[in-house]
Amino acid sequence: MSRRLDIYCWNAAVARVLQATDKYRSVKVSSLQKLGSGLTHTSYVIRTEPTLSPKLVLRVIDGVNRVPPTDEAKFRLECEAETLRCLERVGFATPVPMFVGTVDDEDLFGIVTTFVPGCSLQEFKRPNTLDAIAESAALVHHLPCDQFTHLSTVPKRSAHVLNELEALDACVFEFPEAVDAREWVLNHLPDDACIPCVLHGDLCPQNLHLRLGSCDMNETVGIIDWEFARIGDPAHDLAIVSRGTRKVAGQANGLKKLLNKYRDAGGHEFPINDVWVHEVLLAIGFLEQSLLDPENSGAPARTNADFLAGLLRRIVARIARS
Repeated sequence: MSRRLDIYCWNAAVARVLQATDKYRSVKVSSLQKLGSGLTHTSYVIRTEPTLSPKLVLRVIDGVNRVPPTDEAKFRLECEAETLRCLERVGFATPVPMFVGTVDDEDLFGIVTTFVPGCSLQEFKRPNTLDAIAESAALVHHLPCDQFTHLSTVPKRSAHVLNELEALDACVFEFPEAVDAREWVLNHLPDDACIPCVLHGDLCPQNLHLRLGSCDMNETVGIIDWEFARIGDPAHDLAIVSRGTRKVAGQANGLKKLLNKYRDAGGHEFPINDVWVHEVLLAIGFLEQSLLDPENSGAPARTNADFLAGLLRRIVARIARS
């Protein structure tokens, strides 16, 4: 099937979804404009007649490669759709996409949502970026877990860490760096006094939107891409942002600053060591991916193993100095 025919079929599939709704029944789909690609999906702005405000977006699994969607990818997108419904029901204070409908047509699977206007915080290289991330994390972490029963969950924070370890492929532990890292993690499990909470799963700057025309980071920030939402250890959301790098959002000592800002914003109380545990888990995961899927890995296995070893050395040294 040609690319042009693909898009024509997609237009028709999206039109059928809109016709099934009360709000958009009379809206006509004129075209799709590519917005961007993520790890597992491609997003398109849906051009309509009349023009809508807010606009609508189509998120398609593997749309950029036209690969038939896997059951796992479909499940994640279905979970995201339900998460968006739940966020609307609980009246989440921060702007998020609103779910409109599911597109399920032969090899095409995706969801239609409203567009969150604004500019990605990735475009803003300034200290206030950490404030936006910290405040967004604190808001998400105080969502009521009992209203998000569709999300995967754990009974306590240590179980989140143990589950991540158990899910790793055995091949990764052929590297002594991974063996040492696993031992360190098992000796530094998080305190279960702090209970699990709703996590976004990817609160990086590209998933936070600042209102267009605003230079004030205190303006409303929108949160998009809820595909990896779950219930688990809040330290995980901060580790996803820091990822074991020496600088976070371009700032030296950025993780410490981020954690302090998160606490000031009303986030849960836990030590920086708990974030380090999740940074190490992520680094082991990078190594695993380079072994199982080298073509899509960001670096070869040896590079990731060296990164893991270096990260662990830095963490151990920081703990020794504290």
